Amino acid sequence: MAARLNAAGLRATADDVVTAGYAAAQHCLACLARTAYVVGEAGLVEELEQAGLTVSGGPAADDGASLTDADFAALFSSGHRPDAVVVGLDSHFTYRKLAMASAFVQMGALLIGTNPDAGDRIGSGLAPGAGALIAAVEIASGTRAVIVGKPSATLLTQLIKAHGLEPGRCVMVGDRLDTDIAFGSAGGVRTCLVLTGVATLREAEEVPLGDARRPDCVLGSLADIVW
Repeated sequence: MAARLNAAGLRATADDVVTAGYAAAQHCLACLARTAYVVGEAGLVEELEQAGLTVSGGPAADDGASLTDADFAALFSSGHRPDAVVVGLDSHFTYRKLAMASAFVQMGALLIGTNPDAGDRIGSGLAPGAGALIAAVEIASGTRAVIVGKPSATLLTQLIKAHGLEPGRCVMVGDRLDTDIAFGSAGGVRTCLVLTGVATLREAEEVPLGDARRPDCVLGSLADIVW
């Protein structure tokens, strides 16, 4: 992400970038979790490992093997489970991963979701996002996930405090009403919707006054802000 910002003409280092994976790692540590099963990509695994957690699952779990009824029952009889199950976007999501995540949560593991995005706009349609996978694990396990990324205000509040920022001089810029804009509103900062992603101008105009999803301003793209 830092490389992409630099390519856009913005000076940034890895320390300037905070992801939902980072938020998940910090939440794990705050809950004294030291092991985690991941439904997600390599970036999420890396964030958790850098925070000192022992991680299983992730892309490495996609070995094509099925999960039989006997395998599922064996998970419970073994009594072994991770402290947490962390779910994010996973382009190799399988029934096996769903079943294992569900089993671990039923056995007492914390269920943490990175972000509830239902989908990402690809061409003229929406491709399933992390929220769709989180919902699958929630239904399979009968447990509601703790969402640590947008639109939860926890992360934004922590960032404002850690960097000594003034909320009145901050602006949350994003392309989604239900996560980006709601995130900024929940954290008490101004919001700006850019029309280069999921939400459209019409959708923004239809959000009622006073709703956390209504942006303070709407611009065509990030370039309109930067330049």
